[in-house]
Amino acid sequence: MAKTIALIAAVGLIALMVWWSGPSAPQRPARQGVPQRVVSLAPSLTEIVIAVGGGQRLVGSTSFCQGVADDLPRVGGLKIDVEQVLALEPDLVLAIATATQEPSLQALRTAGVAVEVQSAETITDVRDCVLRVGELLDASAKAQEIASTFEALLAAPDAAEDAPRVLFVVDREPLYVAGQGSFVTAMLHAAGARNVFADRTESYLAVTIEDVFARDPDLVIDASFPNPDVSWEACQQYWKRWHKLPAIADERLHLFPQVTPGLQVTEWARRLQQIVASTGVASPSVDSPPGG
Repeated sequence: MAKTIALIAAVGLIALMVWWSGPSAPQRPARQGVPQRVVSLAPSLTEIVIAVGGGQRLVGSTSFCQGVADDLPRVGGLKIDVEQVLALEPDLVLAIATATQEPSLQALRTAGVAVEVQSAETITDVRDCVLRVGELLDASAKAQEIASTFEALLAAPDAAEDAPRVLFVVDREPLYVAGQGSFVTAMLHAAGARNVFADRTESYLAVTIEDVFARDPDLVIDASFPNPDVSWEACQQYWKRWHKLPAIADERLHLFPQVTPGLQVTEWARRLQQIVASTGVASPSVDSPPGG
């Protein structure tokens, strides 16, 4: 359960608000102009900042963020070290709306730090986040260029009734899957498939193996990588327990990288399309993550 919470909280996939009521901190004067010292509190935001050309302005990130210098200060993961963030003297803190981080964000606001909170549930959220970060960092032209790559996903029609029905797993123990509210559903539509749990409005939800059997998916995509205990062999071993599920019995199981609402969604949609187009036999050489 812990790694499921970490997965959802780190990429900002639960949009709940919890207000902090601790002691007030000294107010800091608001800074004017384009932010020059930015702290990112989500991997997807760090990725966007770098993509729009603002990487040199990053003075802090989380332990989950990738693509940054090894010596860039890490200000926490699920829990943010408020004092460390304040010590970095940021003129902008970027965050995703999560219950886990909201108390820390409120403490930063109380201290007078500019905090920008974005949603990251849907493809539209990701596109709008790119545009907003570009606006904040005076990089709107580059942000518009990046955002345009999402248009095909946004325009993708709902899959046909006879399209392959996919179970998209984000964690196995307990079993968590993508629902209608997740950007995963839009990726599946673009790939010519349907989310077998698209009738559930949640972004991600816990289900039982009995629920899975009842829906009888055509494909099972296991995206629990990169949890340290996950490999193709471990994935197969887990699902062999449910060998009576037709998708497993017929080897329609695929290992897929862990997905986050960031700039890779278009590429992931292409990879899903390849999988859907060859629904017969799983092929780790095609769709398993590097080193998987």
